[in-house]
Amino acid sequence: MNPTAAHGVLPLHNLRRGGAGGRLRNAMSSFSVCGSNGAGVLFTLIELLVVIAVIGIMAGLLLPVLGTARGRALSVSCTGNLKQLAVAGLNYSADWQLTPPVSKSGVRWVDLLAPYLAGKSEHSSNNVWLCPADRRPDDKKVVYGVSDINKLSYGINQCYPSNRESSTPILWNGIRPALIHNPAEFIFAADAGSYYIGTTVAEPFFGTLNGETYVDGGYCKYLSFRHDETSRNFNAAFADGHSGAMRFAATPDRYWDYRNVGYGYN
Repeated sequence: MNPTAAHGVLPLHNLRRGGAGGRLRNAMSSFSVCGSNGAGVLFTLIELLVVIAVIGIMAGLLLPVLGTARGRALSVSCTGNLKQLAVAGLNYSADWQLTPPVSKSGVRWVDLLAPYLAGKSEHSSNNVWLCPADRRPDDKKVVYGVSDINKLSYGINQCYPSNRESSTPILWNGIRPALIHNPAEFIFAADAGSYYIGTTVAEPFFGTLNGETYVDGGYCKYLSFRHDETSRNFNAAFADGHSGAMRFAATPDRYWDYRNVGYGYN
């Protein structure tokens, strides 16, 4: 009996001939995992690599789905916020027989609706005034003015009516609710990069503001597409109190006109 073999040491000539060396190489190409009963289960390196590859493929398939689900959850939360704003606007209009003015004598629409939204602080996080998908820096969420600590993710509709004359009432100052021809098709407020939406009756064009794709000019300027920049999706609340997710290309421009006529662009 070879003394070296007796002590568990393989002779060099055996390694060269590939006898025990072959068994050693086979052992190196497999891994043993002990089960609960102490029995070993062997996995080859190739099998482990296959498992890792399958896990990678599954992760690649699941991550986009999880991202989509998260985006939908944020959108649902956002539409809930907008619905509360719309109901507050309805209550304000019922009390004052006027839609909330955008800003008048230093009083903003958010100030006017605040009493109808008890316990909803406009400058704290996770509240009705802030969209959970709003990724802008905090200093860009202010209502207006660098010293303003109030945060806001939504703009009230102040789009001009079509064929406006000098005597035509405008939303900026508030209008009688009876002038809204179809409340279910009139947007009250929506995702925005400013505290109001709309400046002219021109055709809209797009740009980027504070990291968000938005309407850079036209009849619904400042409308933000933060929920889906590629498809240009946004959330909106309507004058009858309902809210929902919208796609810009499929939204008739009459939805921004309280006369329900539109501007002829969409």
